[in-house]
Amino acid sequence: MITKKTMTIQDFVDIMACNTASYPDYANLPEESKRFMAQLNISTGVAESYFDDGKLFGIGGIRYCGIGEAWMLTTPEARTSKTRMVFRTAVKNLTLMRDNLNLIKVYADGDISSNFLEHLDFKKTDNTLLWIRS
Repeated sequence: MITKKTMTIQDFVDIMACNTASYPDYANLPEESKRFMAQLNISTGVAESYFDDGKLFGIGGIRYCGIGEAWMLTTPEARTSKTRMVFRTAVKNLTLMRDNLNLIKVYADGDISSNFLEHLDFKKTDNTLLWIRS
């Protein structure tokens, strides 16, 4: 029978230990950092452990703090004739916001210019999946 409980730090460490081949950067972290990552998941949202007949088989949840969606919109004129000013402003303010908010990840949609976002160090990824309430 499947049961769930609030995830513990040890549950996280145990599941991650089974997945070191998939997460080599995590595997190389000091123990204190591994435990910090577990606590971060517990503190910033819902974190659950899943058991099958009393044996831990998974962990999961949703962090709802620490992830941000960046957005910026300018006039068409600013995008064409003031590109350096727009870029400097974006870099400065994005850095301040993400650092002041202690964001872990920031995502953005490049509806107008994905090239602009790439210059802000956003990386394209084929692994990003997004759930949207409809």
